Amino acid sequence: MKKLLCLMMSVLLLFSFAACGGDSEGTGSNSSTDIASVTVLKFDAESYTIGIAESIELSKYVIVEPAGTKLNFTSDNAEVANIYNATTGDYEGAKTGETTVTVTAGSLTATCKLIVAGKGTVVARNEETKEGGITNKRWGAVERPDDAEAKILIISKNLAEGTDMSNAVALNFGENFAAYYDGYYVARTSGNGNYELKDIPEGEYVGLIVSSHDYTPHKTYSRADAVATFKASAMGKYFTDAEIDTLVGSFFNREFVIKDLTVKANEINIFGNLFQPDLEQ
Repeated sequence: MKKLLCLMMSVLLLFSFAACGGDSEGTGSNSSTDIASVTVLKFDAESYTIGIAESIELSKYVIVEPAGTKLNFTSDNAEVANIYNATTGDYEGAKTGETTVTVTAGSLTATCKLIVAGKGTVVARNEETKEGGITNKRWGAVERPDDAEAKILIISKNLAEGTDMSNAVALNFGENFAAYYDGYYVARTSGNGNYELKDIPEGEYVGLIVSSHDYTPHKTYSRADAVATFKASAMGKYFTDAEIDTLVGSFFNREFVIKDLTVKANEINIFGNLFQPDLEQ
């Protein structure tokens, strides 16, 4: 009798487990309710650039509501970038080119361009050809000596929205006079008046060069003038008003120039400037 009761209880338990499994169907993250609940899905920029063998986690640049919604990434050119995690959008550059990446959440999709670029070197002066440099011509001087303490900031024109710019504001060139951040680079010329930034992805940049010399006594030039000049420049859009005030406040009494830079792969790219006083004043 006890054996019969045990057998009957076992059968009932099996039916109970089967029933529970059946009830769980349709309650996962892919249910119609979850799909309908996704209201916002977009990338924070139109394109992102990495180098060969460099990686990027694209989920960090996706805006989705509700936050925490599961994402799925696909791309149309697997030869350009390898994907290692379709949920986080973890890609690694394989060869130069570009691919369109699509992210899906619920019923919504969004796309961006993932560019895999070759890399070049940026210097003030090409030591082989002796072209370029950052030099200063002082009042009454014939020579143009190298600037041994100039500061350089180079920002990618594809800089992602919301990038932490604190090291750019501080012009933090690091311990070796060349520092590499997420989408921008900071350097300082050394004793020979040169600097070197290696492995910079090819593409379009805007750069700042700040001279170590002060020519402003020969000009009517205030901090407000310097802030206004910087804000109106091609570099102004990458900083908040407060950041511009802090950044420019650290060098407004020195000469500075802002100009475009095209970095070409496998080349030494010169980014320098000749600073000199306005001899007409």
